[in-house]
Amino acid sequence: MMTELDLLPFLRAHECFRRDFARLRELLNSTRPLDEDEAAALAEHWAGLSAVLDHHHENEDRAIFPRVAEVFPASREAMRALEHDHVRLDDLLDQAALAMPRLRSGADRRRAAALAVQLEEIVRTHLDAEERELVPLIADCFSRDEWAGMELRTTRELEEAGLFPFLLPWIAEGMDAGLVELALDGFGEAARTAYHGEWLGAYERRRATLWPVD
Repeated sequence: MMTELDLLPFLRAHECFRRDFARLRELLNSTRPLDEDEAAALAEHWAGLSAVLDHHHENEDRAIFPRVAEVFPASREAMRALEHDHVRLDDLLDQAALAMPRLRSGADRRRAAALAVQLEEIVRTHLDAEERELVPLIADCFSRDEWAGMELRTTRELEEAGLFPFLLPWIAEGMDAGLVELALDGFGEAARTAYHGEWLGAYERRRATLWPVD
């Protein structure tokens, strides 16, 4: 029987991945030169984005794909295809990790630009496939408590990895302020205070440096 699950955080992450990989592709393939501050901002943004994507995929590989394949044997081929996408993404992310910190070099800028095209395409098509093949099945595979417990565990892991300063304003970008405050309820008062006191400002300054007309 289908369970009512709160999939909004999961799907919101998908929206943010699509947004960022699209604008990274656009920036890196433009003729806009990057000064030292812009290159540093992009390297910092990339570090947070790639780490959050890694964690998102690790959780799917560990907890979501196997359960869905177990409950719905007919989905196994689709789950294997999604896992294969993760392997391809890992390879591209490893390559990008070498190029992103050296964007002021012409060769590394060209390499990063080519990788950004590949990454945007595979992220976009992969997330489309997840929302087509995976998301409709999730509610039949987890109880409300199981899903909430997994969300709590992943949130704790992200905090322990030091990713909250990037994650929270990244997720909040473009959201209604009231919804942001509701979302912050799930992260505790210390995170809310840090978000308003430091994290949001740092994120917005970096975003304005990279995408001043967004």
